[in-house]
Amino acid sequence: MPVNLRDYVLSLNQTSLLLFPGIVNTSSASDSGTEDSDALCYAVPITVKTGSSPLSRAQTKSSNASQGVSNQNTRDSASNASADIPCTKRREATMDEMLEFCLYQEDITEALESLLYTHLTRPALLPDTIVMEGESYVLTAERVTWDQGAEWTRLRWGIRTVRPAAEKWRVWFELR
Repeated sequence: MPVNLRDYVLSLNQTSLLLFPGIVNTSSASDSGTEDSDALCYAVPITVKTGSSPLSRAQTKSSNASQGVSNQNTRDSASNASADIPCTKRREATMDEMLEFCLYQEDITEALESLLYTHLTRPALLPDTIVMEGESYVLTAERVTWDQGAEWTRLRWGIRTVRPAAEKWRVWFELR
């Protein structure tokens, strides 16, 4: 029986800061190359949200437009306001979403850890948006700039210097 060394799992609608010790990120401009890579640790924030991702909202909008369905929230062209601005208000997970997420929580955490590891070691391999499909759910991950990370100048984890990643990941968990 395999041993699970992970003593945590990611949660819904919460941001987690994952630390990756001993990773050499050759693409990072902040690395001076003078520090021992064993003394380095990279921090990457990740948020798993419920609701529809920007990608699925765009697909729905495109599908509705091709079927001739109009958006009732669309404003006239004289207005500078746009109906395409996504709602940023966090919504609570439904009972079905919570149950399904809990059922696959370890698998989701492992998949997203792999994504973040690849992001740190070979960022050029990853597109800005990734869709992962599970048995009954879809994860849509989006890479965005992490401006707050640049403010961390003296963060340490034991003897390791923690370097914030330049980008963070937002993940949407949707039921099929």
